[in-house]
Formats: sequence, structure tokens, C-alpha cells
Amino acid sequence: MIAFAGTYDTSTLVSVIISSYVIYIFTSPMDMPFVYKGRGMKEKGVVSN
Repeated sequence: MIAFAGTYDTSTLVSVIISSYVIYIFTSPMDMPFVYKGRGMKEKGVVSN
């Protein structure tokens, strides 16, 4: 928010922050199975780094 201070008005910044957070809330549960799968593959040695 500090990076855009003076560039956009406050209502636009608040709108961007809220919409970004809503997107984060909805996408986080959807990517969690892939994170666990990748972590399991790394621990088994299927993939490296």
C-alpha cells in the first residue's frame, strides 16, 4: 500500500487490497493438496530441490 501512496486514491487501494485478499482466501485451499503432494515427493526422493 505504501508503494502506491499518491498514485491511486484511497478507495482504489482499499478495493485492490480487499479483492487480492479474497482471491488469496479462495485459492489457498485449492493449492494445498499440491503442496502436500510435492512435499511428499521431495521427502521420498522422487524430486530434488
